[in-house]
Amino acid sequence: MFRRLLVIWVDLKKNWFIKNSNFISNYAVRNSATVIHKIENIKCPSSSILVSFDVTSPFSNVALLSTLQRVRDVFEETQMSREIIDEYIKLVKFIVS
Repeated sequence: MFRRLLVIWVDLKKNWFIKNSNFISNYAVRNSATVIHKIENIKCPSSSILVSFDVTSPFSNVALLSTLQRVRDVFEETQMSREIIDEYIKLVKFIVS
């Protein structure tokens, strides 16, 4: 039960990483309006077909250790304290274990 509540709490704070790391993904899109904005000036042959996929579980095979190391690196670039970084990494490890 505690883990479920913790996951819900982390989900509510999901923008914490972005706000505290200044990380901007070149590949993520929030909604269809963002997709339209990103592709509106792309020239494609008239026979092209746009295909879109809704992904329901995109991270089931992500290598956890290398991902957590990348998260640590991103936070260290922002001069975040080691104590906060370590606590965040522990929390993520707890949730996914």
